[in-house]
Amino acid sequence: MKAFLLILAFSFSAGAVVIRKDITYSGEQKLDMYSPDRPGKKSAIIFLHGGGWAYGSKDGFHEILLAAVAKDFISLAINYRLSVNHPWPAQLEDVLAAIAWARKDSSIGKIFLAGESAGAHLALMAGMQDENISGILNLYGPTNLSLLYETSPDLQDLIVLTFGKDSSKWNEASPVKYLGESLPPILTIHGTADTIVPYSQALQLGSHHELITITGEGHGLTPDSRRTAFENGFQFFLNL
Repeated sequence: MKAFLLILAFSFSAGAVVIRKDITYSGEQKLDMYSPDRPGKKSAIIFLHGGGWAYGSKDGFHEILLAAVAKDFISLAINYRLSVNHPWPAQLEDVLAAIAWARKDSSIGKIFLAGESAGAHLALMAGMQDENISGILNLYGPTNLSLLYETSPDLQDLIVLTFGKDSSKWNEASPVKYLGESLPPILTIHGTADTIVPYSQALQLGSHHELITITGEGHGLTPDSRRTAFENGFQFFLNL
């Protein structure tokens, strides 16, 4: 499928948005790109969907992408290979390929990563391995896979499916392994009533991030809290 171009005037204050759908960035993997229809180099946010590494797609970010463009960001929502057919590290390889693709675009300056759940895990892993990532928004993402296996029975099968049965290898795929002084700035937002990715996962990052706690909310947050979380992330990026 070829990418197509659409100009959408969605806000009198923000102007027009240039939307390019289903751009191939690596192999068969595609992304959607929403850009402000204004001249000049822009910072970009790469959005990574959740779904336990095995499910989901880029298609759930439309409103969030528009909100980011209204803040003058270029927004990229990507698909990545799913672990149903492609075990780890295929997902991370695709995220790194998307970053490399974005870096070749002359209209893009700083690159930020934003992810939800498994997508947040990928954002953390990619951002901790690419020294040129300018910031990360971690929305209720796994940080310690061994602890997650112990505390979240609902994710045990997906952890094994994605990362294999050898638990010694889970450490290599856990963001906590890569904590250090050279990390990009990280904003974590997590609900205390999350039973899928428990709040304890956020605490694993210690002093290496800024943490916003949403008391009493579960995995994925409410729709209003989710929108607010992304708005907090955009402001975090703008301040960097």
